[in-house]
Amino acid sequence: MINLSEEQNYKEDLEEIRKEINEIDDHIVDLLNKRGNIVIKIGNLKKNLNLEVFQPKREMEIIERIKNKSTIFEKESIEAIWKEIISASKVIQDTVTKVGYLGPIGTFTHQAALESFAKAGTQFIPCNSTSEIFDNIEKEILDYGIVPIENSFYGTVRETLDLLIEKELFIYGEIELRVVQNLIGLKETEISLVKNVFSHPQAFAQTKSWLKSNLPNASLMDISSTAEAMKRIKELEDKSYAAIGTDFAASIYDLKVL
Repeated sequence: MINLSEEQNYKEDLEEIRKEINEIDDHIVDLLNKRGNIVIKIGNLKKNLNLEVFQPKREMEIIERIKNKSTIFEKESIEAIWKEIISASKVIQDTVTKVGYLGPIGTFTHQAALESFAKAGTQFIPCNSTSEIFDNIEKEILDYGIVPIENSFYGTVRETLDLLIEKELFIYGEIELRVVQNLIGLKETEISLVKNVFSHPQAFAQTKSWLKSNLPNASLMDISSTAEAMKRIKELEDKSYAAIGTDFAASIYDLKVL
């Protein structure tokens, strides 16, 4: 049991440590401002040399060097922090990275885009189709696109492979995203109230056994994407409707995993 004197000492120690954290934070911001001024100079030199602002090789060198210096934080955490710093640095060089994904918001490709690119200095743009993403990259409307290339349930995505052959674009990177489907509804909904379920046909195929066991009498209605299913549930505001999709999309549309 802590007596009042010990408790007061702990509080005073905590306050001192918090002051130290504040001082360190101020120092970090000062160094970021100093880095920013140097970034502006580099940006001007790149313009004079007709060089692209985005230099992926240089960025990878910076991240690899920095993350190996950490003695407390995980390397992945350091990498994430520096990606944000580098992306924010592009903004002060008047550059915003435009990344296209298969819309609407809340899709698997949207989730993959957010996991692949830094938030600072990146504009995430929903597109209607894979071909639209490829076309917009060719037209330089987009800098990057996130598209599905393989699915463990259905195999390779033929449309993406065909477009990679047809278009003069190349693969910049790859991300593996684990697909976990959920039954999702309004905050007030319970499974016993669900009579109708929206989702993409692929999601229905992945959850066929569960639906047969738990909602054998529910009407299953195909829709263009799992995210669009969430959007429809939100608009209907009917507790008898639910959707199959991800907890990521559920959080975006303020819905509940049942």
